[in-house]
Amino acid sequence: VRFHGRNQERWATAGETSSERFDYWYKDGELLEWTPRIQHLSEHAQEINLLFNTNRWDQGPQNARRLARLMEPSSQFMVENGETIVALPEFSGYP
Repeated sequence: VRFHGRNQERWATAGETSSERFDYWYKDGELLEWTPRIQHLSEHAQEINLLFNTNRWDQGPQNARRLARLMEPSSQFMVENGETIVALPEFSGYP
């Protein structure tokens, strides 16, 4: 799953660099929309990869850490070479 951000204002506007399109800090509510989808994917795959392509400053790692904290409290995550790796608990179904 690749997270590009939701920077609609800059997406269609030509800027000095392409990274301006990916200038986005996710809000908790936007990330929470993804938690059931991620849990569902984890039930059907041996491995899933989440990539935050919000690449201005340290937005990618910070957005990834925020998502990891919003996942179930029993989730584990670690940062390896600047990438956040999330180990999800077993998916118990949708509420």
